[in-house]
Amino acid sequence: MNNLNLARMDKAFSVIVVICLCCIVSLAQSAGKETPTKASTAPVDAQTKPVMPVPPKEDVEKLISLTLSLAEKATDPAAVEKARIVAFACKAAIGQADDALAQVNKLQTPLDKAKLYLMIAYNLIKAQRFKQAKKCINDALNLFSGDEKNDPKNQWVFIYAAKALFFDLNSPKEAKVLCDGLCEAAVRNGRMTPEGGELAWRIYIKMGEYEKALSILELLKKELFGLECETYCEIASNKFDLKDAAGAKQALDKAQTILYQQLKKDPNPLGFDDFIKACKKTGDADMVKDAIGKFKDMVDLHLKSEKDIQYPTDSIIRTLGKSYAIAGDTAGMDALIKTVAKKKPSGKDFFTNQYYYFAMIYLYTAKKDYSKVMEYYDALLKTNDDPEETGSISVNGLLWIFDGMSDAKDALLVMKHISKIPCDFYKLILMTDGIKALARFGAVDEAAKCISDMIKDIKNMKITEAFSPHSDVAKCYVITGDIKGLLEYINTIPQVNAKVEAATKACQQLSCDGMFMKWL
Repeated sequence: MNNLNLARMDKAFSVIVVICLCCIVSLAQSAGKETPTKASTAPVDAQTKPVMPVPPKEDVEKLISLTLSLAEKATDPAAVEKARIVAFACKAAIGQADDALAQVNKLQTPLDKAKLYLMIAYNLIKAQRFKQAKKCINDALNLFSGDEKNDPKNQWVFIYAAKALFFDLNSPKEAKVLCDGLCEAAVRNGRMTPEGGELAWRIYIKMGEYEKALSILELLKKELFGLECETYCEIASNKFDLKDAAGAKQALDKAQTILYQQLKKDPNPLGFDDFIKACKKTGDADMVKDAIGKFKDMVDLHLKSEKDIQYPTDSIIRTLGKSYAIAGDTAGMDALIKTVAKKKPSGKDFFTNQYYYFAMIYLYTAKKDYSKVMEYYDALLKTNDDPEETGSISVNGLLWIFDGMSDAKDALLVMKHISKIPCDFYKLILMTDGIKALARFGAVDEAAKCISDMIKDIKNMKITEAFSPHSDVAKCYVITGDIKGLLEYINTIPQVNAKVEAATKACQQLSCDGMFMKWL
């Protein structure tokens, strides 16, 4: 489906832009904790994340032992090293960082050693052992010299190190040196990874190096498009934080010019909601009103010219709905919902009808009216006559739904509806997100029941070497803090390699909230 590709792209972009800083809470003893010398520069959302369930230390030790034991039986050498790295890192997550550090030399390559150093460092940061964390990061960096620093496969070391130095360890100058190195390597290699580029871009803005931040856009053109408007929005936000109201207004004017130029070429330009957020933050109500007015006029033109809502009109409607929500414009949101509701299709063709239902789902999601979201979700599924498409349809419509929730009641409502659809890769994504939300709200018993439902579901799935759902279940057990249940579940998995993968993913989730999933 066309819309699925958009959903994947948007989700990937969101994940890149929001830097995850590990939310697992260390069980380290209070002794040995240090106090930062100045206020942390970490984003507010990273500091105020709800506390997730913390499993008993003795259960984690059993998981570590099992993972290392299983690794010896794995047939894939890469899987063996991955399992050993995350198992050792789990020691740091339960306050045994010194023991974890003693395992570094058991790993074979500089890159594997660096991975472990950085995973230990992130857990030391959570335990507020900042000096030791910084030493781990420096030890990781010192493993590479000369051309090794420019090798793309080693770039993640410098990305994660720079993240920690800037956002957690109050070492902006050292982080900037690493970002400069990432940019120099990108110039030599002719490209920059989105993650490295976005990190350097964000750090340069925070440090007031605006020209450097803008220069990165050239390196990122092939990787992330539409960043120019967002860059000026970030600059405006940073200047506003620094009490430079005139500078913030100047940056917003530039962002507005870019945005309106893009609107002439693209009906749904990236950066529109970022612009509304920046204007809202700086208190520029006139800019908000003008931008939303222009976008609304464009949406109205689309709706008037189309007999039935088509792609990408549903996504354009979603952007306008999100903007109304950001601006706090309830009247505008309600009027948009009424306008879109008039386009309800009369026929039964799913391909024609889907975009109307997606649009309504997006709007009510932005409004946080989850009972209405589910009403339109159920109606959408009723129009579909291909059961194999149900999962992709569901993830397309509900991919971000748990992100904006604030209580377990809404999460349970959505999970109740999701539980009724056939189980596939897409359903597992939604189930995992829902279980994470329930655990976040303290509804651990409800989350545990959802895990039981997930296990029943996957018994009817086709499991291959390329796709095994056991890792999703393992992550969910960790999210709810039920390591005993996890250990019992791993023992029921028949294939050795699948056991190893499940244990590995569980350790990754436990030691750093899965932050190193992609890199490992």
